[in-house]
Amino acid sequence: MTRRFTLLAAGLLVLFVCSGGLAQPPARLPEQVVVDTWPNMWLGMNNWGTLGSGINQCPPGDDVMGCEMPPGSHVQYLDCAALWIGALIDDGDTRTPRVSTAADGWMNPGINEFWPSEDSQTIERSFLDTVNCAGEPIYDPNALSHHEFEMTFYDTLDEEPYVVPDYDGTPHRPLGLRITRTVYSTFVPPCSYTYWIRYRIVNIGNNFLRNVYVGHMITSGVGRWGRTNYPAADGSDDVAGYEPTHEVAYVVDNDARDYIGSEWVWTSPHIAGLMYLLPNGSPQHPSFNWWISAIDAQFDYGPSWEDHVQWPDTAWMRSCDAGRYFVLSNGEIDFDQVRVNDLDWIAANPQGQHTWRTPDFPLPDDLANGFDVRALYSVGPFGEDMGSYRLLLPSDSFDVWMAIVGGRNFHDSRFPQPPNGPINPDLFNWDDLFYHADIVRNGLCVPWLEAGEGRFVNVPARFTLDPLWPNPFNARANIRFHLDRVGEVTIRAYDVLGRSALEITRETFGVGTHTIAWNAAGMPSGLYFIEARNQHGGRAVQKAVLVK
Repeated sequence: MTRRFTLLAAGLLVLFVCSGGLAQPPARLPEQVVVDTWPNMWLGMNNWGTLGSGINQCPPGDDVMGCEMPPGSHVQYLDCAALWIGALIDDGDTRTPRVSTAADGWMNPGINEFWPSEDSQTIERSFLDTVNCAGEPIYDPNALSHHEFEMTFYDTLDEEPYVVPDYDGTPHRPLGLRITRTVYSTFVPPCSYTYWIRYRIVNIGNNFLRNVYVGHMITSGVGRWGRTNYPAADGSDDVAGYEPTHEVAYVVDNDARDYIGSEWVWTSPHIAGLMYLLPNGSPQHPSFNWWISAIDAQFDYGPSWEDHVQWPDTAWMRSCDAGRYFVLSNGEIDFDQVRVNDLDWIAANPQGQHTWRTPDFPLPDDLANGFDVRALYSVGPFGEDMGSYRLLLPSDSFDVWMAIVGGRNFHDSRFPQPPNGPINPDLFNWDDLFYHADIVRNGLCVPWLEAGEGRFVNVPARFTLDPLWPNPFNARANIRFHLDRVGEVTIRAYDVLGRSALEITRETFGVGTHTIAWNAAGMPSGLYFIEARNQHGGRAVQKAVLVK
């Protein structure tokens, strides 16, 4: 199937951004890359924001491919899923788009803006009384699944060499986030071809973040990869798409064949897709955008609504945060790559009221039949509902659940794609992927529906006490505090001499924000200091003026 080389022969150069080319943490930050080899689909992960290939801990140094199926085959179905988070930083009169990425899809070795802390540790656990590959006990009664990895990283650094300016020269401005990602798996069929991923994203900075979006940039690279030699053809014949019924985004090999030695070999018939797990009635909505990013601008292409005049200018998107935020939040669900040369189908299938711009890619048949492609699958907005927008305040947080789902025999060897003809999407076999997607969506195996109840969860980053209101006050005031852990909270009022005037409350509260009413009718006018303490050692103080 020599069609995959046509554009490469035309002088196209595509940047390789994830496997092997991903930016590595500087030496003084703890680089952690682990691989989960318990299920029937292996997955690597690191503590600077990507999922995909990795280095096995047991035995150490053995490369494992992303979503490797079957285990030990060295065939990967997910090269890289790099986290993107974007928001509008609300500066009062201005709202500035900012996006932080684990890999941006263009720069080599890659813009990497998430970093672990100096004392960052990977937590491995299980609800089984068992040990990990190093013989260490990992039983945890709070675990949800057979195997879990928890990693925490941050978007708080703004100096080189950790982050670099964008293409347009704009310095990186951190959003001020702490991200805790937990990856869950089980080795019991039929759930052993799925990973559940939970992100807890906390605003630990001082920014007011409007309309936060979360996405994953997916790169091509499906196929068999050598342990030392990486065949260039592996990533050049993939197709991206979105299955709307089950809301699964994917990048898959066009026909399951790889060029190995001097012949085409049936190597990569399976599929791995990403899906966001949103409860019914969720205010968040997905976007799916795919594109070709090339050194030669004439080969830049991505589907676009007619009324999105700036996109698909991929040079604009890669040059600045405004472009990246647009793609995170634009609401497009791009038509599948295999349709790009079918103008009649494109015209007959608008997205709601939005018609598609006629593709102007110079070689649409080559693109439809497989290419080195990027895709961004995103969801949002997140934050507290403010009417016309959503706002993530300092100390607020939210959870995002997603899954990586495997499907076997997406390419059926009994009904292969024609060896020299166009890719026929009617030959795709969705059965196994849909089966696993339904299991995930229904909350089987890993109870994400219970664990993720309430998509926007106000989980403060630390114990804090807000200023009282009204203040000054006459007899009655409201006291609001934010609790990051369940525990007993004691609130007292002290006079100006530091003497305890009143114990306002002492009781156990759950995680979140709590407001109590203080009736000070029996106390004399004056200045008081309101102290809040929790059982974990947290303490906060605010002033209150009682005027009668």
